[in-house]
Amino acid sequence: MAVGPFGPAAGKTRPCMRARGDATSYCGPATARLSAFPGVLFRNGSCTQRRTGGVALLQVRLGTKSLVSSQTNAGLTLFTLQLTGPLTHPTSGVVLVYFKSSYWQGRSASYRGNARAGTFQAKGVFPSKGRANGSFRC
Repeated sequence: MAVGPFGPAAGKTRPCMRARGDATSYCGPATARLSAFPGVLFRNGSCTQRRTGGVALLQVRLGTKSLVSSQTNAGLTLFTLQLTGPLTHPTSGVVLVYFKSSYWQGRSASYRGNARAGTFQAKGVFPSKGRANGSFRC
């Protein structure tokens, strides 16, 4: 059983990543959804936990990140969620998702779950608008 800063079975402490050319692909069994992209299941990623400066940090990363095209992520699919603080009441959270050169970004408004799976609601940050609901499973 894994033991980490989030307790038993909290998951890996390092993300699974593969670099190829101008992109880094995350790997692993994690999946996620975001209502801003209905019907899309984001796959191939990992969840990591650690403490930075004594503060708990959960990162969920799926898909592929372009190292050269930040505006559209070069058309690659990417899902990232970062929560800071205790998962019972995170102090901050950020969501950034790319799908087919479109993206949605927001800040976490609520979170329910643990380090292995959870649901969240986020409020769009300019230019993204509205709210989006999401979920992930490691």
